[in-house]
Amino acid sequence: MTVRLMLAVRRSWLFAAALIALFALISVSVSRAANISVDEDCSLSEAIHAANNDHEFDRCTAGDGDDTITLTGDITLSGRLPTITTDMTIDGSNFTVSGDDSTAIFSISDATVTLQNITITNGRTGARGGAIHVDRGTLILRNAVVKDSWAGDAGGGIYASNSTVNIYGSQIKDNTAMRSGGAGLYFTSESSVHTLNIEELSSFSGNVASQDGGAVRVAGGIAEFDKSSFTDNQADEGGVIEIWNGRLKIENSTLSGNHAREGGAINAGADSDFTTEVTIIHVTMANNTADERGASIAITGSQATLSIGNTIIAGETAEGVTQCHPGVSEYSVIAWVMNAISDNSCPLLVEEEDATATPSPTATEAPSSQSAQFVAASTELPGSTATPAAEAQHVESEEEARDEVASVANVVLGEPRIFKGVTYFPLEQGSPGIDTADQQLCEDLRDPDTDFMDTTRPQGDGCDIGAFELPWAEPTPIPRAEPRRQPTARPQPTAEEEPRDCVYIVQPGDSLIPIAEKQNTSVEDLRLLNRLTDDLLSVGQALDLPGCAPDKIDPDSPAHPYICDDIPAEIVIRSRDLDVRCEVVEIGELDKHPLMNAGIEIAAAVWGRTDAGVEACFADGGSLVFMDTSASPPAVSRLSLYTSGELACGRITTSGTVVYVSPLQEDASIPLSDCRVTTTNVLRLRDEAGGQNVLALAPFRVTMPANARTASWFFVEFMGLDGWISADYVQTEGLCE
Repeated sequence: MTVRLMLAVRRSWLFAAALIALFALISVSVSRAANISVDEDCSLSEAIHAANNDHEFDRCTAGDGDDTITLTGDITLSGRLPTITTDMTIDGSNFTVSGDDSTAIFSISDATVTLQNITITNGRTGARGGAIHVDRGTLILRNAVVKDSWAGDAGGGIYASNSTVNIYGSQIKDNTAMRSGGAGLYFTSESSVHTLNIEELSSFSGNVASQDGGAVRVAGGIAEFDKSSFTDNQADEGGVIEIWNGRLKIENSTLSGNHAREGGAINAGADSDFTTEVTIIHVTMANNTADERGASIAITGSQATLSIGNTIIAGETAEGVTQCHPGVSEYSVIAWVMNAISDNSCPLLVEEEDATATPSPTATEAPSSQSAQFVAASTELPGSTATPAAEAQHVESEEEARDEVASVANVVLGEPRIFKGVTYFPLEQGSPGIDTADQQLCEDLRDPDTDFMDTTRPQGDGCDIGAFELPWAEPTPIPRAEPRRQPTARPQPTAEEEPRDCVYIVQPGDSLIPIAEKQNTSVEDLRLLNRLTDDLLSVGQALDLPGCAPDKIDPDSPAHPYICDDIPAEIVIRSRDLDVRCEVVEIGELDKHPLMNAGIEIAAAVWGRTDAGVEACFADGGSLVFMDTSASPPAVSRLSLYTSGELACGRITTSGTVVYVSPLQEDASIPLSDCRVTTTNVLRLRDEAGGQNVLALAPFRVTMPANARTASWFFVEFMGLDGWISADYVQTEGLCE
């Protein structure tokens, strides 16, 4: 009996021990992501080591799962960074990582890595991936810039092998690739499971490849481009892209000013055991050129299909070169519906026994025109609602077919414009390309509701062809977008009503010049007051009219009597001229600058007649930082303060963003990236801010770099020692606040 009791107790103890071990294992396996700051105590290389291995490295915080590494200043590398082998996010905080034209920068293997709010520049390698190299991983670029990088083989900016790449709202520009091409990005995949997505107003510009794919080279896999632009890229084949043994789909995008020997914008083909598929819907291709074949598109491989819908191809071509080169084999098939092709090339090629094929004009017969001609051609894309020309009308001869195509009116493109870094070509009013797109293709877009500028589709009876939807009026005006400044509780007038005294609602057929004449003002004043970057107006848009005073008047400030309303009470913005406007800016939308490290309280955009003088004032301590948006890039500076009554004020005379920065707290330390201090007395170098342990004495009038500060102390480097000196006895130079 005693033995049995002992055995039972032993079993219970073993069971309890097993449960304890199991719970311990579970608790260990649950990890929380760490936040690792790159600063004077932790380099970017050390931070990657800490994140890769989930332990402290030197003075870096230990990684713990899907970590986030945050930069606090610009970085210039002296050697290549460690390969990233675990999932992580690197947030650049709008700072720059440079390879100094001597080393490649990021390498990723078997990991999902997000690079956001970062500029990656001057990477260099004799092999592949001048700035970024990805192998069997996932790369996500969000609000990133990859530029001025070089590869001796492939992928001057980015090289991705058997990986997924997603690019959102980013710029890939001015990169170079030599032997294998893909100057902006080289994407290669051994299967169709890997995808390349470029979207959300991304842009590829100024990339140059000595071989194939000026912006992008795709060798296998699936590539999809949406709401992006590709401009001024160059290559031997495929100024924008060469795609081989893969599938490409481009929607709502602009390809302009690119150049190649073959395929000024696109070159496609495949090996004998594969068929490359290229689909282009609602795309504008303008002013692309080629030396030999296909100013815009060339099918130079024997196995490729090309389908085009609701697309514009325009621009002059070299002598003997057509916009589309049809290919080198009878198996190259080109299908299209509802397009505008400047020279009526891009023929329908089918099997030889199909007698209904419409032949293309020769290069010498094709007209050369900046405008494109509207073409309703003879093959349906999947899901389209157009009637095939072969069914609608029998084509008796090549001459009759060509005359039928050439008789359609011209689609006139406006001058190129920029929207949030993306190039586009607007359609002119009255163009036959307006409202004439195939509706089903428009509805089948990835984002069928808007064009790349988020203009609602359709604006009229149907969608417009190309990437741009021209804002248009319906019989009853309906606002199609939120106005920049909507008056509170103010009813919208109908077409018969007189315009309001302070706000004018845009009516059908309006433009800036007649509005300015009618309102006894100038186009320049309308642009200034409403922050218009071009002359495009939308029906229902509210325009502020010059000469209307804001609701608030400050009787205590005769020099600056007009106060911006709807600004938090902690800051007052007032002006000499009543034609100044302000609005609060979301802090998360700002490009944070070191001058704002103490913390942002309020940010406000100021525009209009600022040249008359604007005051920004506060009462409770802190500082004012101004981002001058009239400069490119915006110039950031701290405003000099003066006393006005009980307020501290700074003055601005141009449009920009005023940022009210918190006063630095005594116990808070902020990093500094470009600060130097000069002693005005002999100072003790202490091991802590306000500490008692003295490391050394810093002589009078010695200048040293400061890497951090509190309200009363600077953290400096002196004679190989790091320590703190009093802020009361130094003169500062640079960004020291």
